[in-house]
Amino acid sequence: MRNRAKFSIVAVFSCCAVMSMGFANWIITQQGPLYESLTGGIEAERADFSNEYIFIEEESRDISPLVYTPEGFAVLDGDEVIKTSYEGTMSVTFTADLEKCSRLGGDGALRVTVSLRLTGTENFAPLASIRSVACADAHISELQFALSEEGDVFTADLTLTPPAKTGTAAFTLRYTFVSSEGSYLSDIYEVFYDSANGKERGAAFSFGVSIRT
Repeated sequence: MRNRAKFSIVAVFSCCAVMSMGFANWIITQQGPLYESLTGGIEAERADFSNEYIFIEEESRDISPLVYTPEGFAVLDGDEVIKTSYEGTMSVTFTADLEKCSRLGGDGALRVTVSLRLTGTENFAPLASIRSVACADAHISELQFALSEEGDVFTADLTLTPPAKTGTAAFTLRYTFVSSEGSYLSDIYEVFYDSANGKERGAAFSFGVSIRT
């Protein structure tokens, strides 16, 4: 595997408060160069009751990070980079506690907003590179996405119609990033990695989740 391939700093979710009143953020950062090891550090900011409604059940399974190299986004076979492309994907699976969500009232459908931010940098070009967000899960509908006018927040609005009032339901958001040969280094690679000094810049993706009934 290329020594300079890096796992993009991914990050995960925050869970909701009723009627969209606030949310907390969890930031998971893959630190340092990626060689043969996939270990990294975690930084998190937690809030009371933040995982009662929607949460990441198992980080190692439910997070598929954006992987980048100097030549483009990496396409992996296991841990090996088999090719690079100017189109890359990042996905996160959220799990909803249906019993607790059912207590929120309303008509049974939950309007969920997932906000994606880029922290640790003033260059938000990676967010502008997102061309689509997809979710193939049957209980998700009305998925719409948009980049804020300031370019610093990418939101995905969706409707979750729980299949039951007990148990859990998972849904996966898959973000597709598209760049080009002329803009990839400045808009993606150099935002996360300082090639001149050979180190990570500390940029991180951060997800926020809020619910409306």
